[in-house]
Amino acid sequence: MRLARLVPLLAVLLLVSWFSAHADEPLAPSPDALSSPSTDLNLDTGALPPKGPPRLESSLWQLVEAKQQAGVGGLSAEAERSGIPLYDAAVRVVVEAQPGQASAVAAAAASQGGVVETSYGDLVQVLAPVGSLEALSNADGVRFVREPTKYFPEVTGEGVGLVNANMWQAAGITGGSVKVAVLDGGFSGYSSLLGSELPSSVITQSFRADHDITGGGKVHGTAVAEIVHEVAPSAQMYLVNFETDPELGNAITWIVGQGVNVINFSMGCALCGPGNGTGFTNDLVSWAASNGAVWANAAGNEAGEHWAGDWYNPDGDRWHNFTFGDETNSVYLPAGRSIWVGLKWDDPWSSSCNDYDLCLVDSSLKLIGCTTNVQDCVNAHPVEQFTFAAPSSGLYRIAIYRYSATGVSHFHMYIDAPYPLQYVVAAGSLLIPADNPDAITVGAVPWSSPDTIEPFSSQGPTDDGRIKPDLVGPDRVSGATYGLSGFAGTSAASPHVAGAAALVKHAYPAYTPAQIKSFLEGRAVPLGAPAKDNIYGSGRLNLGSIPDADGDGVIDGWDNCPSTSNPGQPDRDRDGVGDICDNCPATSNHDQASHDGDRYGDACDADDDGDGFPDSEETARGSDPLNLTCYDASNGDSSDDSKVNDGCPPRGTAESSTQCDNALDDDGDTWVNDGCPVAGTISEGSTPEVCDGLDNDGDTAVDEGYPDSNPGGPKDCLDPLVDSDHDGRANATDADDDNDGFLDSIENWMGTDSLDACPDDPGDDAWPPDINNDGKVNSLDVARFKPIGSELGGSRAKDYKYDRRYDLNGDAKIDVLDLAKTKAYMGRTCGAGRARPI
Repeated sequence: MRLARLVPLLAVLLLVSWFSAHADEPLAPSPDALSSPSTDLNLDTGALPPKGPPRLESSLWQLVEAKQQAGVGGLSAEAERSGIPLYDAAVRVVVEAQPGQASAVAAAAASQGGVVETSYGDLVQVLAPVGSLEALSNADGVRFVREPTKYFPEVTGEGVGLVNANMWQAAGITGGSVKVAVLDGGFSGYSSLLGSELPSSVITQSFRADHDITGGGKVHGTAVAEIVHEVAPSAQMYLVNFETDPELGNAITWIVGQGVNVINFSMGCALCGPGNGTGFTNDLVSWAASNGAVWANAAGNEAGEHWAGDWYNPDGDRWHNFTFGDETNSVYLPAGRSIWVGLKWDDPWSSSCNDYDLCLVDSSLKLIGCTTNVQDCVNAHPVEQFTFAAPSSGLYRIAIYRYSATGVSHFHMYIDAPYPLQYVVAAGSLLIPADNPDAITVGAVPWSSPDTIEPFSSQGPTDDGRIKPDLVGPDRVSGATYGLSGFAGTSAASPHVAGAAALVKHAYPAYTPAQIKSFLEGRAVPLGAPAKDNIYGSGRLNLGSIPDADGDGVIDGWDNCPSTSNPGQPDRDRDGVGDICDNCPATSNHDQASHDGDRYGDACDADDDGDGFPDSEETARGSDPLNLTCYDASNGDSSDDSKVNDGCPPRGTAESSTQCDNALDDDGDTWVNDGCPVAGTISEGSTPEVCDGLDNDGDTAVDEGYPDSNPGGPKDCLDPLVDSDHDGRANATDADDDNDGFLDSIENWMGTDSLDACPDDPGDDAWPPDINNDGKVNSLDVARFKPIGSELGGSRAKDYKYDRRYDLNGDAKIDVLDLAKTKAYMGRTCGAGRARPI
């Protein structure tokens, strides 16, 4: 049987990720591994283990086989070798359900004796009997059954001064009113630090199945929280922990629901995504950022524990060559120490077709075992991983076997071991979600040598070619948890950035996560290349001087005149804008709106649009005091082209064709009409006030140059003698002057031309049913109703001419009655009588 071939048997850890953020000091390279001779495996590939069930992770299948072959004792031994916790012959698993099938999968798990602990989206977390795993993987709606994602930490004094946070704190910028969450694995010992190394009170929430905020005694989160508090001592702190990926989803959802402004995540996973900013974990990060949370993330400590390269097999024996003649990548292990190895390649993330296996041999080239997940183009991630505890000290060799694949795959290999790999590639060693474009990714420099990158600090680029990290921050700092200069790793660097982000949010409350990220990168101390690079990012975190552009001692974000010095911040109208820069200092106008751009705000400006007409006069005449710069009767868009008339000359002067859209000069005499007849009736051009929209004599008829206060007399443009539609009724008494079937009052409300003489310039002409102004009514006009079809029958009380134009019956609604009226004119052209067939 397969179990007998794997002695000792490898433990294939979870399929989708290994989360790590080592707090360990980097160890010296092992000469044994670095000088390891080239190795040609020459293994009998027929002796390699066969594949297990395609929808069950290899490590879990090995537990099933162990129990089948050796009973409870065999199961216990295999679980101990693989590091998989047992709970009375049950194991905690995550079932990846097909989209929308989570409830059905949970029911199937329960029917087979499993206990459903939690779920998130299509992930269902189950405590399942080992004997039920194969059947569970075959249940309807199941995509894959795997171990839960395991999250390991990335493993203050000195950093606060280095990043200049102490100066901001002295100025009162301490993170007050800002909420910061430390999202981590455990917070053991935090309660003893309350009121000293931590705030006097914190909010805690555990999403673990056992609700243990310590995470089984983990102190990593406590050390991270210490640094955040040192940088932003007044911030409201949330301590939130989790263990599995469904728990992570629920934790982030809760944090965002609390209105948290900054999240620190000093953790990372090697195999939970392709490395291009996508995948389950990255989706959660992007969602949090889109909801206003700054996400600070450790880059990872994998620069010396990572290899990357393309498939290379010059001898054609299906074993990858790390160099010519060497088919293994060696690592030295002391007796009793464990190694974790993970491999991923560049196949589609959930439908990998190229099937590789990851194997381990000892120094004598004896096969120890292989991880053999099935990549069958259906439900497979392109990953393999295992753990192994060394029975004796010596070299162990990692190998990649090509089970079934085509083309040239690109690999990333990660290890968690006390010594580095023989072949190391630092570039591209970022963990996930450090590859997220919305995260502030943080590498590490020692606080005592802050211009030198830590040799273990993970580097970019991402797999889609973006530069990461974004910043570097100090590590090897002191604290109550890890002691004097005891906290090394990007885990320590990231909370410095999280705390700094909280200070920026305190100083600039309206800043978005993207603005805070830009602020921090813009003030960083440049290191490395002249531009942002994949080692230092934009440089070392440095908050710089207090943000006080006008030098009055008031922080820009709190200054009511940030560009003008006003130490006392006087603000008589209490609108939040200081008197010295308030365009209406005695009248509240927080928005400082000034439509004409003068030094007076609309709130206290008698002529808001600067057209020479007081607001009170324009309002009385029915014009818009904010949008007009030309006084006419069309309320700002005399040509019906949806553009407000700007640059109009004062009344009594002529307009050029470039001013006011040459809007109402129907007869081409350079004078703006306002209901005046066309040329040949009463002359407009004899005096400077002919038909320019003025009624100086108050007789409700527009002046023709003889303001004589004679309502209805022969001297006004709207004279009873004028009969525009030649129907025998003068305009003064004709309710429909142009005989188009629409009352003058309705056309005036719509903004169409009540004296229409179509066809003429479409810009000046407007016949109500001719929606597109082409001189005829057809299906094109009916089609114009479609963009607002969802509003047919709805109230349309807006005062915009564009909206009114569709209201053909003048009832302040746009509905089927208007549409029917348009259809009634189908096949007609405009012009005298409005009855011409097309």
